[in-house]
Amino acid sequence: MRHYHRSWQDKRPGWTRRIRWYAPTEGSAQGIRLNLIDEDGEVNLYPDDAEHAMSLFLSFKEGKLGTMEILTTRDV
Repeated sequence: MRHYHRSWQDKRPGWTRRIRWYAPTEGSAQGIRLNLIDEDGEVNLYPDDAEHAMSLFLSFKEGKLGTMEILTTRDV
C-alpha cells in the first residue's frame, strides 16, 4: 500500500502540469510511485530509491522532464 507523500502543480491557461509522489507504507512490498501529468499525457514511474525519485520530481518541476521524454525513452 502507498500513501500520498508530496505533490506539485503548475496551473497555466489551458492545461496543468502536475506530479504526485506516493511513498510505500511501512512494511509494504510496493515501492515509490510518481504520477506525472502534462499536456502530452500521463505517466507513472517507479524509481528504485528516494534519491532517484527526488531527482525525477525536481526535473519535472523545473520543466527539464516531461511525459513525452519519458514515453519516448523509457530509460528514466
